[in-house]
Amino acid sequence: MKKQCSKCKQLLSIKEFGKRRNSRDGLEFWCKSCIAVYNIAYRTAHKEESTARHSAYYATHKKEAAAYRATHKEKAAAYQINYRKTHKMKINARISNWRRTPQGRAAEIRHRIKNPLKIQCHSQLNRALITGAVERQSCINGCSDKAHGHHLNYQRPLVVIWLCRGCHVVWHRKPLNKYFLNRMNKPKINGDVFTPPKGEQS
Repeated sequence: MKKQCSKCKQLLSIKEFGKRRNSRDGLEFWCKSCIAVYNIAYRTAHKEESTARHSAYYATHKKEAAAYRATHKEKAAAYQINYRKTHKMKINARISNWRRTPQGRAAEIRHRIKNPLKIQCHSQLNRALITGAVERQSCINGCSDKAHGHHLNYQRPLVVIWLCRGCHVVWHRKPLNKYFLNRMNKPKINGDVFTPPKGEQS
């Protein structure tokens, strides 16, 4: 079955139209592509208004959002990875700008005071990368050649698994750790065979 889009005038499959309760056939008048183009243009022209509306909605629906992520773990993880791939420069700029603010600097100081062993491990790994004692590897999920070293045990500063920025962020969301562990198949990490930590074995 097909329907004509009232915007682009193309005759398309009904699968190309979203649902609309108030319409006679239960479908939108515009196809999904035309609606997507319109939404992008609208958000661009009304950026502050759209941001405020989305923030207000999320603030009143936090529990629903958390419940959705909990029941769609793999989908949520895949979305996060894809978003960070396609918005890398935007994310990096936002983080850099925040770190320059008084709040960002204060958070950095608190982090260093609270996690001295963690900071020490990161410093040792960075020195090892500079001297060549450790070679940087690509992300274990094949996302990127630029990967971060993630420590599973801070008593072993040079034993890490390699994750791209997106995978690294998602990893730290504890309920999603098994998503990665199921895909890793015990890879070798700097000469050691990785064993999932207790409580996280799949």
